[in-house]
Amino acid sequence: MGDFAGTYVPNKSAIELLTENGLKTNNPKLILLSDGTYKFDIIEGVGLEKSGTWKTGGIDGMFEFYGKDGNLSEWASPSGSGDESVLSLEYQLDEDDWENTKSILFIKQ
Repeated sequence: MGDFAGTYVPNKSAIELLTENGLKTNNPKLILLSDGTYKFDIIEGVGLEKSGTWKTGGIDGMFEFYGKDGNLSEWASPSGSGDESVLSLEYQLDEDDWENTKSILFIKQ
């Protein structure tokens, strides 16, 4: 978990996608702490809560994010490691249309 701990921000194409869909981004961040907790600047359409816990080693190596209530709220696909870490999160364009999702990348700063 120490390799992935740090601050992540959406890459350029993710910012463009969010902007195209009318969301003001204001430089959102996902902060993964090495103690297994996280902080997230809420982005409508991404299932992460504002804070909770995270762990590695889920199905197919995915990260699992849990809300304060302990329930699984989101998964993320990692790639790279250390300073080259990238997380792919699902962005649901319309919450009533679960088939209409895109992946957005968060890169480690």
